[in-house]
Amino acid sequence: MFKGGGTARALRSVVIDGACAKQYDAFGLLNFDANKAGHYCYEVHGASGDNDLVNVDGHESRLYNAAVDTRLATMAKA
Repeated sequence: MFKGGGTARALRSVVIDGACAKQYDAFGLLNFDANKAGHYCYEVHGASGDNDLVNVDGHESRLYNAAVDTRLATMAKA
């Protein structure tokens, strides 16, 4: 259905260090961010219906109406 234009949903996943992370039937995976410490995050748009979630280091957030411009925080040295 996706290839035929019948839906915007598709099975999507990210590959991290050569390993496929969890697969989502979603509208898209957006705003992937990673830091030097090896932490990562990304948004899963349409994770459940029209609701989004954020995946951080393989852990899923609760569902949100919209996840927008998610990034990892940078900690300043004291």
